[in-house]
Amino acid sequence: RTLRAIVYGFAAVSFCVVLGFAAYTLFALPGPDGRQQTIAASDAGSVPIVEGPARLVGGEIGTVVFFGQDWFIGDDRMAFAPYRPASGGAATFFVQLDATNKDKLAGLTQRPAWSGLLVEGGLPGTARVLFNAIGVGIRDPYYTLYRDEYSLKMRYWLQTIQWLILTAFLLGFTALQSRRIK
Repeated sequence: RTLRAIVYGFAAVSFCVVLGFAAYTLFALPGPDGRQQTIAASDAGSVPIVEGPARLVGGEIGTVVFFGQDWFIGDDRMAFAPYRPASGGAATFFVQLDATNKDKLAGLTQRPAWSGLLVEGGLPGTARVLFNAIGVGIRDPYYTLYRDEYSLKMRYWLQTIQWLILTAFLLGFTALQSRRIK
């Protein structure tokens, strides 16, 4: 009974995590609705920045970092680069590039503007560590421009699904053990 109560407790905690991830993804992350704001890379820190649809202008992309996740059914690769004025300095903006491998990276060029969904923070943890390791300064706060809503929210939905699978496993294990003991 004690073991069953402990495993049910873990299942309840993991289900609360599922609900937390789902609520965060649905209600806290910005969506494509709303007015698109245009932000110049040199205006960082001097103008109010709102999460949501945005267009970045007046800067250049810097060193590119790839972030990848592998699953049993496939994989996902994203490329991020700092977007800052030509004068350099610590980066306030990062842009998700339309490159899923190094071959596609060769075709990327500087653009006069980058559009998508702007979110405060938003870089995957390993990408942030890589940028720090290669000497790209990151300002606080910093913003990441994702190409679309799918790219922004997919990582959070995958985490939700993983925690849901853990919850189902714990509940199934406990039900099987209870049945065997009876």
